[in-house]
Amino acid sequence: MMTRRSLQILLASAAFGLLFGAGAGGRKLRAAAGPGGGEALASAAPALPRADSAPQALEAAMTGLKGVKVLLRPSARIEGETFTLADIAEFQGEDYELIGLLAQLSMGTAPMGGAPARLPRSRVAYAIEQAAPGAADIQVEGAEEVRVERQTMRIDMALLREELSERVKSQLPFDPQQVSVSQIHLPEDISLPKGRLKLDVEFQFPKQLLGQTSFITYFNVDNRLARRLNGTMTVDMAATALQAVRMVMRGERLRPEDFHQVAWSRSRLPRNALSSLPSAQTNAAAKDNIQPGEILTDGMVERPALVNRNDAVTLVIRRGPLCVTATAKAKESGGAGEVIRAVNLQSQKEIFARVIDSQTAEVIY
Repeated sequence: MMTRRSLQILLASAAFGLLFGAGAGGRKLRAAAGPGGGEALASAAPALPRADSAPQALEAAMTGLKGVKVLLRPSARIEGETFTLADIAEFQGEDYELIGLLAQLSMGTAPMGGAPARLPRSRVAYAIEQAAPGAADIQVEGAEEVRVERQTMRIDMALLREELSERVKSQLPFDPQQVSVSQIHLPEDISLPKGRLKLDVEFQFPKQLLGQTSFITYFNVDNRLARRLNGTMTVDMAATALQAVRMVMRGERLRPEDFHQVAWSRSRLPRNALSSLPSAQTNAAAKDNIQPGEILTDGMVERPALVNRNDAVTLVIRRGPLCVTATAKAKESGGAGEVIRAVNLQSQKEIFARVIDSQTAEVIY
């Protein structure tokens, strides 16, 4: 005979291991519709007693333990993380109170995905016996085993690409509006177990932060890892560069008409590429021959020295709104924009300064 404690265990939907491991507890009573549909079980049953109900309600449930059949379905698709007996079976009998209790019995955790799990009839009968010792008149019939699988949801691939694009931009030290993301390599379709989805992404940036970028996406459903996906994308920024329109010979002065400005991807630009020509006052020339179509870089430019070693120069020292000047002697030669060493003649300290013109250099802190 079923004890008072056994009924309370049923009523609380106690979780147990079975084939899939212990679940998080039963869900609310739901419809036990078969392949052809059916009415929700809750609509035909009276209100169920709670574990703390009055003694007479418990006694009433304990006296009606006969003639209930549990008919297992051949297969079941589970919506949530855990499932109950009502998800995999139908019930026959007039003891609606007992049927309601059986329906809420937790059967554990649903499989996350991949191959469906199989639940033998003997395991279901054993689970009922463990939850309600002595309930011999509860018969388990129907399919020899239940094929249990999780309901799936399909990921919107366009939204996923948009999400990955926004996340990679947020992790770069650039203006997001200047960053472009393309060639996001993903499967054509991604299906996951149905549930609460949380997305985590790890990016593996190249040394220069731009170019082909690897990423790992973790799809977590109901706080469990459902799938891990590796992929790549191309991350870049728009830039401008100077491209030679004709052959510029070694030693030839660089002129604006010899180059035109082109739009370029920053990740594909040579290192130290120039977006504008040096000032005409520098008399900058080509260090070597520059081929038509070649991108101009700083290393291709030779700037004649504006300041020679031992020349007297005026040092400009700027601190906020203040500007102080001092006389110095250059310790080395340098062209416009180049940094040279100089000695402050008043303090005799050696400092670094950037050449402004043939008579001026600005102190670098």
